[in-house]
Amino acid sequence: MSKPIEKWPVTYDAEVWAKKYGPTLKQAKTIISSNGPPKHGCDVGAAAFIRVW
Repeated sequence: MSKPIEKWPVTYDAEVWAKKYGPTLKQAKTIISSNGPPKHGCDVGAAAFIRVW
């Protein structure tokens, strides 16, 4: 069972993540949704995104 999002440690907002890595806001939301909001998971997702982008 996952924790409520408020209880996740350090998280990304989709706009902040999109500005950091360059995808569109829609792409950022998809990646965050796929990897969860914690920064570590999103950063790992970013590495994969950049390789195929």
